[in-house]
Amino acid sequence: MGSADWTVMPNSLSSGDVVHAATRAISPPAGGGSFVHAFNSLTGTVGVVALRHNQAGFAPIAPSDPGGGAIEAALVRMGAACSVLVFFAAQVDDVSTNALMLGLDAAGHISLRKGLLAAGLPDAEPGSSGVLLRSSEAVALGSWAHLRLEIAHNGCGDSCITCWRNLGSVGAPTWAPIFGMNHASMPHFVDDGMQIASRSAPLLHGFSGFAFRTEGIGGCAGVDAVTLRRQLAS
Repeated sequence: MGSADWTVMPNSLSSGDVVHAATRAISPPAGGGSFVHAFNSLTGTVGVVALRHNQAGFAPIAPSDPGGGAIEAALVRMGAACSVLVFFAAQVDDVSTNALMLGLDAAGHISLRKGLLAAGLPDAEPGSSGVLLRSSEAVALGSWAHLRLEIAHNGCGDSCITCWRNLGSVGAPTWAPIFGMNHASMPHFVDDGMQIASRSAPLLHGFSGFAFRTEGIGGCAGVDAVTLRRQLAS
């Protein structure tokens, strides 16, 4: 997908605080494209920049759809004071909304979170700050992680959330479970319609895209190879 397929969400930080664009300043992941969409924090302002997909069927995924889908992207953190992520089912077109998020948190761990998009992925353990699952190991600065977030909605009202990491190249992925990211001995998180597991209703419809959260000057990250799908039947 090209730059025309993405729209900056309202209340994102301005370009005076965070500059973002396609660039060759960051080396792409193995099998990636020639350019990377990079973010670089220029000031000490704390906040988020989020871009959502703007094409038909995804802007937003309508409540009349079954809900669910998948989003994947290669992510890299080049600076410590930031998190970078993909998001799914943002409820409204604004960074102040709730969404499902998967990415590299402020400490480099792979984190699955449900909550305010504006908060990004904090350095937090599961059970706090909306974090549902978190990898045991951190991804080093400058190392790419090609991640996939899947949300499968079933007829009983539950949503099965599964996280994957690619062990191969971006062009020929080999998807594998992420060490440490299981729930109740299962390789996925069941976000149930009774609101037992996450204490809130499943998020199934809305906007999807990618985002960068900066904690201050020095935050820098890259995104490549974003792919988005939606569920067509329960």
